[in-house]
Amino acid sequence: MHQPAPRRASAGSLTIPGHAFARTGEHQTPNFHRTSRPVPNQGTGAPGRLQQHPLLLALLCTLCGLFAGSSAVRAQTAGTDPATGAQRILKTRVALAGTEHVDLQIDRSRIRIARDSWGIPHIQAPTDNEAAFGLAWATAEDDFESMQQSLLAIRGRLAEAEGKDGAVLDVVAFLVDVNGVVERYYGSDTDKDIGADYEALVAHYAAGVNAYAESHPDEVLLDDVFPVGVSDMLKAYVLGVTGMTGLEIELLKVFEGTIAQFEVDYTEKGSNAMAFNAHRMEDDRTHLIVNSHQPLKGPMAWYEAHVVSDEGWNMMGGTFPGAATIFVGTNAHLGWGHTLNYPDYTDVYKLEMHPKDKLRYRYDGAWLDLEERKFKFKVKVGPIKLGIKRTFYRSVHGPVVKNKEGFYALRFPAMFGIRAGEQWYRMNKAANFNEFRDALELSFIPGINVVYADDQDNIYYLANGHFPERHPDYDWKKVLPGDTSLVLWAPEFDPIDSLPQYRNPECGYLFNTNNSPFFATCPEENLDPADYDPRKGYLLWNNNRALRFHDLVSAHEGLFSLEDIQRIKYDRQWRQPAQTIIVSNLERPFQMDPEAFPKIEASLRLLKSWDRTTEPTNTNGAALWSLCIHYALQHLMEEGRLLFPNELTDAEFEDVIRSAQKHLKRHFGRLDVALGDLQRHVRGEDDYPVGGTADVLAAMHTEPWKKGRMQSRVGDGLIQFVSYGEGWPQIRAMNCYGAANHEDSPHFDDQIQPYLNQELRPMTLDMEAVLQEADRVYHPGWTSGEDATAESP
Repeated sequence: MHQPAPRRASAGSLTIPGHAFARTGEHQTPNFHRTSRPVPNQGTGAPGRLQQHPLLLALLCTLCGLFAGSSAVRAQTAGTDPATGAQRILKTRVALAGTEHVDLQIDRSRIRIARDSWGIPHIQAPTDNEAAFGLAWATAEDDFESMQQSLLAIRGRLAEAEGKDGAVLDVVAFLVDVNGVVERYYGSDTDKDIGADYEALVAHYAAGVNAYAESHPDEVLLDDVFPVGVSDMLKAYVLGVTGMTGLEIELLKVFEGTIAQFEVDYTEKGSNAMAFNAHRMEDDRTHLIVNSHQPLKGPMAWYEAHVVSDEGWNMMGGTFPGAATIFVGTNAHLGWGHTLNYPDYTDVYKLEMHPKDKLRYRYDGAWLDLEERKFKFKVKVGPIKLGIKRTFYRSVHGPVVKNKEGFYALRFPAMFGIRAGEQWYRMNKAANFNEFRDALELSFIPGINVVYADDQDNIYYLANGHFPERHPDYDWKKVLPGDTSLVLWAPEFDPIDSLPQYRNPECGYLFNTNNSPFFATCPEENLDPADYDPRKGYLLWNNNRALRFHDLVSAHEGLFSLEDIQRIKYDRQWRQPAQTIIVSNLERPFQMDPEAFPKIEASLRLLKSWDRTTEPTNTNGAALWSLCIHYALQHLMEEGRLLFPNELTDAEFEDVIRSAQKHLKRHFGRLDVALGDLQRHVRGEDDYPVGGTADVLAAMHTEPWKKGRMQSRVGDGLIQFVSYGEGWPQIRAMNCYGAANHEDSPHFDDQIQPYLNQELRPMTLDMEAVLQEADRVYHPGWTSGEDATAESP
């Protein structure tokens, strides 16, 4: 565990036991056994390019037994697992693009899954592809339901399984045309827009999903969903990254009666990421805090895993159920966190419709026909499934929605690519800052910030995003005219060199809390927004978390200890003046004269006496404030005020506070309710008091639950503290529930108490140490006793 982290082999010396490769250009391409054409040559880039980018590598190579001459293919005498009867060699066919397939033979004895005392999977295999198969299997064991939810959405069938709550994703997936995006960039043409290595990786992940579904038919939510192929995985990625660039806000503006009837929920999304240079730390190590706020349950909740291969993939952190790589976390040399950002990614166009022909629109002086797209889906309502039909359209701009005001088109970067997953794979495999930077320069991820640290004492922040060339004569924050090509930008985006970024500021720290990229370090080293194109729409506002972080760091004297930065991250304080990105004048309730507002006088006096902490035991205003935020957001949603920031009038604040006051008196009989009595952390049949509110550093967004109480919904989920220096990275982590989503598992809720106590558990990337301490080691679907603990894959 304390041995120096092994350096990754160079691309030129990479060898994979048991597999034969055909050398193509500068890259090694696996010899797929296909039913049609071979994977085209992807080797036209710079030497070593594929090895340098973490999200393109995810599909490439190591098909145990797939390649010609492989001993695994010839080892057909291998037996079955006497305990389960499962075959050691799995033969399967996975769909690629169009009618193309690849035949895989996977020797499951070469893949090991080690479960630690918390049930967290550590997957080890000789090749990246085999490790991806193992990751899919382990994830399915823990949360197959969430894995299926994204797959059902891209098939338009989530509402059929889950009712109206699933209808939102079904409609959004159809509207943004995930099928069309993948068909355009991953069709049956000779040139696919993904690397062969990444395609192979995703094929193996899909094989793992299919193998689990076949062996656990009772866990399959709907018939006719499996098997899934590479196209399905890519569609799920497109849907996911579309949601990372704020499209849902634009949809809410134009949708009105269509999606709103399914109760779309909007909350201020949040995440934290922080990095400290060694010269700011007592232990002389570089520190990274990964703290991305996601839904605590479902397909977008963090799933913690560790993936190790002999090809240099050794990554631990958070991913989503159904994703083939790790999204945030650390490898042996470097790590990063992500936070959502809010530039102007999505453009909305008002179409000028023909006065007589209802489905024709004006464009550059001509009348064009809208493409009509009918969507039929089913919604589960009790024991029956109701059939629903909706009509959407498509113009030269992109998807079109009709509402009572007319026809509106949307155009957004995520509709022009499928390679985000490839980039995360390259980031996973990077061994130093230059390789990580090369991965970022692929620019396949259309949004989200990156905060980074490594074992060479580099810290870095990139306000990442896709920005096209926009005409200077238009206000791109407003609705644009749809009748001219002057506002129809080409899908060519600015290089990352043009984006706001910081590396190793002298004051030794970087952070982002979904705030402005021009407030990322000490004031004297922050970038000037005047140096950047205002058409990009960068956020200039800062939230409570950003200002509170800066207050705490600025007030600290001397070097930071690990305990110091833990206290900062776990802080639950609202600062003065209070403000968020959504409501800029949130301090106003503390300034209102109680005597001037007799209907809420008691509530205003309680807020004035509040110490602004949100510990679960707080009884002097935290619960009232939590509900005020809830009702303020509800009010803005009902008013359709989704632009940032907003100001509320005194009359609006009075209504919001009256709603919160009425809530507490009705359900609790008093105002001085402990925050933990109002807010509950719910898991299965149990619930626990939980602190925090929206926009404190230890953030917690809640939603109505039962008997007037609120349950945790979005906020602190997976938390990871990493320090880099000599030897392996030192990792401490915690998740909000447990590793498994099955109530009969001991790991369904075993992390709840330490999570609520703001404690952390040690983790390691040293696989030898993992195996020595593991509670259980086994092969996916082939679990013959303890053989796996002694076997070397």
